[in-house]
Amino acid sequence: MKKLPSILLLFITFNFCYSQSLVERWNQYNNRYEYFNSYGNIVAYKVYNQYKNQWEIFNVNSQNDYPKVQSSVNLPLIQQALVSKQQRYDKNKETIQSCINSIFDVFKTLANNNETYIKISNRFTNEYVNEINNIPYDLSSDAISSSILKYLLDGSKKIIREENN
Repeated sequence: MKKLPSILLLFITFNFCYSQSLVERWNQYNNRYEYFNSYGNIVAYKVYNQYKNQWEIFNVNSQNDYPKVQSSVNLPLIQQALVSKQQRYDKNKETIQSCINSIFDVFKTLANNNETYIKISNRFTNEYVNEINNIPYDLSSDAISSSILKYLLDGSKKIIREENN
């Protein structure tokens, strides 16, 4: 009598440990049963052979026995960050360009004649503007953008000082 509960407990434990890992489905199109693993990949199928009057099982060699990896990347967040960075880049580039245009306007007002203006503006372009264009700065950074603006303003002041002497 005491053996019955222990045998029953052993039977229940065995059933939970070795639960079903394949699912059998009938494929009406191919007239066969197909077996799928827990990831939804087909692992085998069986077909009834009418000549031998028996079921024949065929294994499917599948390379995808692993679960499909779900991306841990949050694409909307990345897109939002890139849009924000692009907006900062556009704003800072526009600010630097307007600063350069303002400096050229100052040169035009300070120059006595057109030759002096061309000389000053060419010098500023060659020494400062081309220097900035040749180095790939990250203009989405406000700190880098403000240091470029300071560099341009200091350079324009230096050129004006040297031309007045």
